[in-house]
Amino acid sequence: MMNKKQNNNTIKNISTKVVTQTFGMSKSNIKFSAEVGLGLPIARGTTTYNKMPYIPYSSDAIRYNVNNVYPQQLARMYSESATHKAAINRKSKMIQGEGIDLSKVNTNLRKVLNNLTLEGLTINDLLAKISKDYALYNGFAIKVVWGKDGYIKHLKHIPFEYVRVGQPINKGDEMEIPYYVISNNWTKDRTPATEITYTLPRFNPDYFNQDLIVKDNNGLPQLTEEQLTNGHQLLYCFESDPNATSGTEFYPTPDYSGAIDSILTEIKINISDKALIDNGFGGKTIITLPTLPSSQEERDELEADMQYQFTNATNNGGLVTLFNNNPELQVNVNQIEALSADTYSGLSERTKQTIITAHNIPAILLEYNYGGGFNNRAEEMIVAYHQFQQTVIKWYQQSILAVLNRLMTYVGWDVKLEITPFQLTPVISKDEMLNKNTSQTSNKGTSNESSNQVNTNVSTQQESSLESN
Repeated sequence: MMNKKQNNNTIKNISTKVVTQTFGMSKSNIKFSAEVGLGLPIARGTTTYNKMPYIPYSSDAIRYNVNNVYPQQLARMYSESATHKAAINRKSKMIQGEGIDLSKVNTNLRKVLNNLTLEGLTINDLLAKISKDYALYNGFAIKVVWGKDGYIKHLKHIPFEYVRVGQPINKGDEMEIPYYVISNNWTKDRTPATEITYTLPRFNPDYFNQDLIVKDNNGLPQLTEEQLTNGHQLLYCFESDPNATSGTEFYPTPDYSGAIDSILTEIKINISDKALIDNGFGGKTIITLPTLPSSQEERDELEADMQYQFTNATNNGGLVTLFNNNPELQVNVNQIEALSADTYSGLSERTKQTIITAHNIPAILLEYNYGGGFNNRAEEMIVAYHQFQQTVIKWYQQSILAVLNRLMTYVGWDVKLEITPFQLTPVISKDEMLNKNTSQTSNKGTSNESSNQVNTNVSTQQESSLESN
C-alpha cells in the first residue's frame, strides 16, 4: 500500500470544479440544432428537490421538450435510431475492449478488483457500464464508498442520465459543485413505490487523508461525523465543451451532437415509411365537407389538426379532412400524388452518412455499404478497425484509465491498469473460402494418390516374397 497524502491533488478536482464562463444565446443566433432538434445543454437557473437546489439538465431546444430530461431524450434516440444505435454499440464495445488485463496484476490485487464493485460485479463489469455511458453521453458517474481505514472499499456505477448537478458555490474565479442529486424518475413516469431519489456529496478524498483517521483505544479506526456524512461520494466525469452553450460547464455535449438532427430525421423516416405502408403506399387524400366549425375554438382546433395531418410523419399517405362553409357544395374527395420513392431513398442515405460521419466511425465497421447490402472486405475492415482504435477509441480508454488508476491509489494500490484492445475476428471472403476448399480437395487427392502408390508397392513386394518362397 502507499501513502495517499502525496496523491490528494491528482484526482479530487476531476469534474468537480469548473471555471465561471458566460455565453449569450439570443433569438438571433440560435443554432440550427435548437430550431429543429434537441439543441445543446444550457443552464436555465435552478430548481429544488427536497430543499436541495440543482441545475436542470435541459437544452436550448425550441420544438422538443427537454426540460430536465436531455439525457433521457438521448437514450430514447439511441433506442429508436438503427444507425445511431449500431454506432454507439460498436463504440462502447471497442472502448471496453477485452476488459482490464488482470493477468498482469498479483493475486491479492486481482481479488481486490473482483470484489471492489457492489452487487457482485467485477471491475470489468464496471468498465462495460461506464464505457456505454461514455459513448452515449460523453460522461460517466461512479459512486465511491469509503471504509473506516480511510481507503476506498467499493465502487458502483451510477447511470449517467440519473445525475443532476447541485447548485454551485462561487469561490472567486471558480465554481465548486458540493453535491449531486440522483433520481430514476426525472421523467415523472414512475410510481412513488418505484422511485429512488437521493443526494451524494462530490468526490473529495481530503476527508479520508490518513492523517485524519481517528483510532479508538484498541487501535481500531473510527469515522468522525464529517467522514460519516461523506462516506458515500459521487465521482462525476465528463468532457466539457465550453464554447458550445452556457450549460456545458455543468453537463457534457455528446460528441455526435452534429448529427442529432439527422438521428431524429432517421427516426421520422422510419415512422413515415411505416405509415406509408399502413396507408397502402398512396398519397394523402383530402376530403372537403360543406360545413364550417361555428366557434373560434373549434376553428383553432381544426387548424391544429390540419397542421398535424399535413406535416406529421405518422400520417404519411393518410386522410386529411377540410370543411367549407357552403352548404350547396357536395362532399369533395381529392388525391394528392405521393412523393417519389427516390426522395425518401436519397434522404435516408444522406441521413445515415451524416450519423456515421458525426460518430467518426468507418462505415465498414457497421457493416454498412453506401451502395447497398453487406460487405465482406476483410482487409479493409481490419485497416478501418485499427485506424478507429488508434484515432478515437484509444483516447476514450486513456480517459477512463486515468480515472480508474487514480482511484486505485485511494484503494491502497499504486498500479497501472490496462485495457486489452478489442480483437477483431478476421472475415473470410467467398473467394478465400473457395480457394481454401479447392486447396483442401487438391491436398486430399494428392494424399489418396500417395496412399494408392504405397499400397501398390506393398502388393508388389508381397508378390515377390511369395515367388521366392
